[in-house]
Amino acid sequence: MSEILNAIKLKDKVTIVTVMAAFAVLLATCVGLITYFTADRHTHVYDYSLQMEEDGSFSVVGVCNVNNCENPYYRQENLSGVTLLSAVSPTCSKEGKRVYSYTAGAVTLKYTEVIPKAAHLYEYEIVDQNDVLYINGKCKAEGCENPLIFIRNVEDLTLVSVVEGTCFSLRQETYSYVSNGVSGTFVTLVDEDIPHTLCGVAADTLQNDNGEYIYGTDGVKLLSLDGVACGALSDGYFVCEVCRQIEVIKVRHPDHKFVYNEADLIAPTPEADGFATLKCENSNCSATHDVTIPKVEEGVNAVVKSEATELRRRVVTYTFESEEFGFTVQRDYEVGELLSHKYVYELVLNKTESGRIDTENIDLVGRCHQPECQTPEIREKDVDTTFEDTSTCLQAGCYIWTYEKDGELLVLEVISTEPGPHRYSFEAENAKDPTLNSAGEILLYCTTEGCDHSVTVELPKIVIGENATQINEAEDYIIVEYIYDTEFKCTVNLKILIYKKNLV
Repeated sequence: MSEILNAIKLKDKVTIVTVMAAFAVLLATCVGLITYFTADRHTHVYDYSLQMEEDGSFSVVGVCNVNNCENPYYRQENLSGVTLLSAVSPTCSKEGKRVYSYTAGAVTLKYTEVIPKAAHLYEYEIVDQNDVLYINGKCKAEGCENPLIFIRNVEDLTLVSVVEGTCFSLRQETYSYVSNGVSGTFVTLVDEDIPHTLCGVAADTLQNDNGEYIYGTDGVKLLSLDGVACGALSDGYFVCEVCRQIEVIKVRHPDHKFVYNEADLIAPTPEADGFATLKCENSNCSATHDVTIPKVEEGVNAVVKSEATELRRRVVTYTFESEEFGFTVQRDYEVGELLSHKYVYELVLNKTESGRIDTENIDLVGRCHQPECQTPEIREKDVDTTFEDTSTCLQAGCYIWTYEKDGELLVLEVISTEPGPHRYSFEAENAKDPTLNSAGEILLYCTTEGCDHSVTVELPKIVIGENATQINEAEDYIIVEYIYDTEFKCTVNLKILIYKKNLV
């Protein structure tokens, strides 16, 4: 190859390279178009079918019917909700089948399981003639094409295996034997009285002692709803869950079961009887029964629960019990009149957790000394009193609270054990005004005569909109009202001039 290329002129080499490059572009384009048009870019349209797996479970299999679908298969395994629609038992002359159904949305799929032919259902006898055994029988299955069986000179007849039967498939027994020195097997079905299946159990276990099925049993349906009454016996049926055979049965309806509901009670009173309307809870029954509830009589059907107080009248508990229908009505009733209170009121002070007197929270307490009073004390917390503290920071005085209750003036006076707090004021002209960028300060002094106590407080810098509000404006300046609440229960209020050039 290298010799051939060396023999080609440079101009021809350039031409060959150009042609090959163009061919490569064309090839890449073709591959891209083929990939685009053959890619799986459509919505799948599946044809679904129901399949039974080897382990007896079911799967839904779908095949997309869109042309050129590169991923045409869909599969969902271990389905739940598959039901047995119908069943035909196999015989020795024909196969049996089970038809299963599965519904998903608006789609219903069916699967038919073909069951191989069964063994013969022989009616046979073992005949002993001169110590020689013979098996002689005939198959009872309808349509059997080879019904007769005859085995002579049978020895060592042994039952080797049994497949238990159901109402769908009969019990199968397999025997081994030796005939004329040759081993063989003999298979026959055995017709047994095996009950149908309902609710996953043998149907006869759901019957009562009279062989009747109780109305309301799952799967039991009535042939007719006409004339159905509580306690009656009617015709019904169920479909066997194994063989799908319809079994006609007798259905016993329960007797009336009248149930008490408090919502249907007209309660008795001390003046009149009440009534309870009981409704039968059995389905398809609208029967009712009225029970008279005797009026309330203390000492007869009512006992005293609590004596009268200022808060409520005497309370009696009423009880009526119906043994026939198994319900009880029990209610409390107020009778008689209320007792009236006689309260004497006074002001009572509260104390803080530290034990100090809370001068701002005073309770109004009323005490009733009436015998057997159920509420001897009432308390109204934090009443709006008038307060006076005669103490100063130099001398202890008294705390005095006054409050008017129903035209009576109540007074509470407590001697103070210590002087009162300083009462501060300030001179605005002596303040060092704060600015937008720096804090100020002011001297607070005690106003009590004879007290020379004072304290200097720092004033935080001005923040318009927080601690300062503009109240006036001139061409070169504004005036703000500055307010600062000190920790000494004294509020500093200043009028401060701020040049507009400092606002930038």
